[in-house]
This record gives sequence, C-alpha cells and structure tokens, in this order.
Amino acid sequence: MNVQEYKSRLYSILTKVEPILESCGHKADTDSVKGALANSLEGESTESESKQQLDVIKESIIALLKDTLTEVQIAFVEMEEPDNTDSELFKKHLLKLKDLKQELSSPVSETRKQVSSILRRSKANLVNEISSQAIIFPTECLDTILACPEVEQQNGDQWVLEQINETLNTLLEEVNTRLGASFDAVNEILGSEIDALHTSYKQVITLGCQSTTTMADEVFGVARQTLPAIGIGGLSSTIVATLINPIVGIVTGLAAGGMFIWKSCSSSNRQKKVMELKQQLAPKITLAMNELKTYVIERYDEFEEGIGESIETMNELISKEMQDCVDALKSCEQDSKNFYSSQVALNNKMTALETYIKQLEILMSNPFDNK
Repeated sequence: MNVQEYKSRLYSILTKVEPILESCGHKADTDSVKGALANSLEGESTESESKQQLDVIKESIIALLKDTLTEVQIAFVEMEEPDNTDSELFKKHLLKLKDLKQELSSPVSETRKQVSSILRRSKANLVNEISSQAIIFPTECLDTILACPEVEQQNGDQWVLEQINETLNTLLEEVNTRLGASFDAVNEILGSEIDALHTSYKQVITLGCQSTTTMADEVFGVARQTLPAIGIGGLSSTIVATLINPIVGIVTGLAAGGMFIWKSCSSSNRQKKVMELKQQLAPKITLAMNELKTYVIERYDEFEEGIGESIETMNELISKEMQDCVDALKSCEQDSKNFYSSQVALNNKMTALETYIKQLEILMSNPFDNK
C-alpha cells in the first residue's frame, strides 16, 4: 500500500467515525485532524517521510477515538435505569380506582347493598314509629293534656296549643336526628356530604276553622350539596346505635313535668270545653302527623336522588384520576424505552469506536502493506 492509499484509508475511517465524534462534542478536534490529513503529502518528500507524516496523523485519530470511547464508556456506566417502583404504585392505584368505580356503580355491589339496606331499614322503622305515634297522639295523649286543670284556667286553650306545638316540634327534632343519623351513615360509607334535611322547619297548630300547619312541597325545599370524596369508609358504632334505637317517649310523655290530672269530672262546662277542643285539635294533630310522615318520605327521596348525583360526580372524578394514572404509566414506560434506547445507542457507539481503533492500529502494521 502506497502513501496515497494509506491517506485514503485514513480519510475513509475518519469520515465514517465523524458523526460519532461530533455527537460527543469533538467537532473541532475532528475538523483539525481532517485539515491536517487534507494538507498532508502536499510538499516534496520521500515515501518514508510521507509515511511518517501519515503515521502521526493516524496516532492523532486513534488518540481522539480512544478519548471519545472513554467518554462513551463512562456515560454508559453512569446511566441510571428508571425506578419501576413508581410504575408499580400507579398500577396498584389504578386497580384500586377501578374497583372503587365498580363498587360505586354496580347496584349489587357490597357498598350499594349496604347503603340500600341502611336507608330501607331506617326509613321503614321511622315511618312505622310515626304511624304509631299518629294513633296515640290525637287520642290518649290529647286526652291526657285535656284532663289537666290548666285547661279550665283563663287562656286554657292556648296552654293546650302550646303543649301540642311543643310536642310536635320536639318530635320533628327527633325525626331530623334520626334522618341525620341515617344520612350520616350513608355519607360515611360513600365518602360524600349529601344534605337532605330541613332543620329550620317548625310545626304550628292554631284553633279555628283552618289549620295553619304548612307542610307543602315548598316548605320541604332542600338545598342539596354534593361534595364527593374518594374512598369507602366503615360504619361507626355510634351511628348504628342511633339508627337502631326507636323514638322513645316523645308523645307519651306529654303529661309529665308538673301536670296533674284534673279530677273535677262533674263540671258540664269543662266537659263541653274539652270536647270542643278535642274536636278541633284531633284532626289537626292527625294531619300534622301524616304530613310529618310525608316529610320523612320526601327527605329519603331527596337523599336517594342525591346519592345518584354524588355517585355520578365521584365516578367522573375517579375516571379523571384513572386517566392521570394511565398517563403516568405511559410516561414511566416511555422513560424505560428511552433508557434502553440510549443504552443501545451508546453500546453501538462503543462497538463502532473499538472497531475503528482496531482498524487504525493494524493499518500499515502488516509488512505486506508496506510493499
């Protein structure tokens, strides 16, 4: 191989390895070597001198390639594989969200069955108890009130009304407490904040041709707020206890607190007054109790409607969070792909550099190449 062929071989190898050198930030060094190689063999010199000149350039190329190879090897060793821990956490969380969405959406899931059972049992118990009180209040309890001596006093009829209205509203407060306990139990299970109570409502019965008790739909208007949270909680023992305990002594205790039975049973005026009051009040008490039952039923209807809206909102939030998990998993997957792609690229660079270094080292070292 003569010096011109020697130069051509050097130039060919340098051209092939040039992209690797430039990608590693050695463009200036590469251009310098290329310039030296291009200017070689320009002047008059012997074959031996020309060969020596090219040998120097070859060693420069080898040194540049070896330095670059070292840098690539260091970069390869220092590469850190992406931590798969985050990916596994996202996968587990995604599965939990999927199960939660299924648990909320399916009417036959354990969560939905538990919610339905609580509402069904508490509603039936409360309605039955109100129905029972609706029989006792306008009969036995009203008779007890009307038998008190205060009835015969001045403004005795107003005193009777006060006892009845106080009892009605005490009963309403107890009903709201029972409703609240039921709704709190469901909210605790679903992780929601559904409000279907109207605690500002008061019942008032007056004497006269018409009752002023107003239990119309507009009175029962409830502002319902649905603020869902993700998660299924347990049912606390205190709420369970409140749901199980019946309404105790609300109506049957009307005659307590200093009242005593008026024993003057011979007064025809008293009997007439009592009968008049009973004729006016008993139907109104019955109506008020029936409307209280309607109030309870409507509160449960409102709450069940709120459950549907709350579950729909929660499912939307869960779907969004599931998509965030999917995006995060895709990002983790892409990080892994980028890592292995970079590994392959660096490995290919090392292989190419080692190959070219070996080719340069043996170039013109074979005695037959010098002939």
